[in-house]
Amino acid sequence: MMKFFAALAALAAAALALLVFAIFWLPTAQDLLFRSVVKANFEAAAEAPFQEKDGLHLILCGTGSPVVDPERAASCALVIAGQRAILFDAGGGAARKMQTILGRAALPDAIFLTHFHSDHISDVGDVALMRAAFGRQTPLAIYGPPGVERIARGFQEAYALDVSYRTAHHGAALMPPQSFVLQARPIIAPSAEESVIALEEDGITITAFRVDHDPAEPAYGYRVDYKGRSIIISGDTSKHPNLVRVGKDADIMLHDALNREMVEIIAQTAESGGAPRLAKILRDTFDYHATPQEAAEIANEAEAALLIYYHLVPPVQGLIAERIFLRGVPEIRAEGVMIGYDGLRVSLPVGSSEIEIGSLP
Repeated sequence: MMKFFAALAALAAAALALLVFAIFWLPTAQDLLFRSVVKANFEAAAEAPFQEKDGLHLILCGTGSPVVDPERAASCALVIAGQRAILFDAGGGAARKMQTILGRAALPDAIFLTHFHSDHISDVGDVALMRAAFGRQTPLAIYGPPGVERIARGFQEAYALDVSYRTAHHGAALMPPQSFVLQARPIIAPSAEESVIALEEDGITITAFRVDHDPAEPAYGYRVDYKGRSIIISGDTSKHPNLVRVGKDADIMLHDALNREMVEIIAQTAESGGAPRLAKILRDTFDYHATPQEAAEIANEAEAALLIYYHLVPPVQGLIAERIFLRGVPEIRAEGVMIGYDGLRVSLPVGSSEIEIGSLP
């Protein structure tokens, strides 16, 4: 019997070696493998399995900040409600990250900008171009604070030559110039204590409200409601009472966070290393971002079910960095809190209080 199993193992090893040899050396085997991988990726990108249930879905496509982080794109959160996909901010790397984790399954119908710092807007043009390449020929609506008109015009002009080249190369039938149109929709700035409905259609309500990111003024946070489920997005802000007022009983609170102690260590290192200018810039960020502890306090006051940190300053890489970043948070909020990461998917099924957490590639 032992000889039989030994012979079987030897046969399996020989078959595996033959397969590896074929893939490594034979063009036909290589092409067959490549075709199967491409087909699988294409099919996976065509459908988002989490959309099978009607609900409100949050996909993080950028949880980083202006501080370079190889694992995270800059600010980007995709919200899918029913058949509508809406992007909140589009910082550097957002378009590629969206393609990586979602393909063409969730091309945005609109972008809502929280404010106009570069790490929140720099990929607006690439997102619009991605839509055009996948055949979306409707204008891309860009919502945001007053001034969003300049952003839309600027990207339209910056990409004008690129679009003309693609139209000339692929033909107007395939890549018509009108497929790259950015349509600015400024949201009238509410007072400090008010909020405004920025969008209300297809069962979706998006409410805009002021936050404090001075001198980026006005800066907005947004609340998305869909069939009894809700997500609140802080944008960049210091601790602000509007997140409690508008975020009351939200299922998810997505809040930016800056750990001042960690950034101070970086600033001290920069200072001692002959980079006082960098140290000054780093310390200047303290007054317009909430700390992890402050965001936890806000989530508690709002009675939000799940707090997710994003726009992480400094980059959080590894378990030790996570423990340092969250130091003091468990004493404030013992559960219902997590550090966001690119590819995080959170689903809120309609008719339920469940929160389903998963990951996309």
